[in-house]
Amino acid sequence: MASIANPPRANLKATEYFLLNQDGVLDASVWYAEGDMVANIVVFDGMSVRAEDLQRACLIELGAHQTPKSIMMMNARRKIA
Repeated sequence: MASIANPPRANLKATEYFLLNQDGVLDASVWYAEGDMVANIVVFDGMSVRAEDLQRACLIELGAHQTPKSIMMMNARRKIA
């Protein structure tokens, strides 16, 4: 009986680290929800960061198994002291 290979389990921290190092990204968290990798990204208000661009960058640099299926974006305002 032939065994079916499971796709490699992604390293969530590697994806999170990669996302945190993208221009304009203030915070990133990555987890699994219902079997799919998802991410929550916080960007500085006014930055032109798009979820689609972050997904494309992950796909190119990390591969499909390290790319979030969906990315939720939130804006954060800079505090003025």
